[in-house]
Amino acid sequence: MTQPFDPTGTPEPTHLVLVNAAGARSLWPVYLPVPAGWATEHGPASHEDCLRAVTPAQSAPPG
Repeated sequence: MTQPFDPTGTPEPTHLVLVNAAGARSLWPVYLPVPAGWATEHGPASHEDCLRAVTPAQSAPPG
């Protein structure tokens, strides 16, 4: 059984990145309404693209 936050494996726009007033981000399926207090920051886009938008970039260790 799949869940609404699972990746779909397709490049189709299936998810959003939401942000609230505190700056918290959330991965959200496009077919669900955006909850009160949240706004769309990115998307609609693929699950993978939205996941990249909410995951902090990895930097190389110094040295």
